[in-house]
Amino acid sequence: MKTFKLFKLLRDGEVLRKVVHVTGVLYIPAYRLLGRRNTFLVVTALTLAAAVVDAAGIVPEGLLRSYEVRGISGFLSFGISAMLLTLMFPKHACFVAISASAVGDCISGIFKHVLKSDSNLASVMMFLSSIAAVHVLGLLNIKSVISILVGVLVERFVKSLDDNLTVPLSVGLTYSLLETVL
Repeated sequence: MKTFKLFKLLRDGEVLRKVVHVTGVLYIPAYRLLGRRNTFLVVTALTLAAAVVDAAGIVPEGLLRSYEVRGISGFLSFGISAMLLTLMFPKHACFVAISASAVGDCISGIFKHVLKSDSNLASVMMFLSSIAAVHVLGLLNIKSVISILVGVLVERFVKSLDDNLTVPLSVGLTYSLLETVL
């Protein structure tokens, strides 16, 4: 029975969605290797490519959720948020925001959509996995913890906008604001 569920998940595209989601962490080594300006150029090029794929309707079957078919795809929203992060926020704010979005939101989605867990457990797992990712980067501090908590709350309660846009931007903005205060 478990094997059947795995094949259904593969067929429905949920696993593919999560693989695409987690590749967003490649932003961090790209930024470290290329610097801010070149990372912005690469992210902009990838986002424009995503916009073309989205507009042309040539997205692989199962990669989009039903509401994305009629609107903007999650990967395009993520690209837009990565562009805005790179343009507007300092490096560490970008890294914490990308970690919360690419890792935390991915883990949350696995708990919600793959394991069919309740939203509370998914939110806790988003928080813990984001904290773990930020710890690996050596950026775990009070600013990152508060920023991730804000991102989790936004993911959990703001349903009118795509979380691939709202989570990273809310985390990046919170971290940046805390940088000026703490």
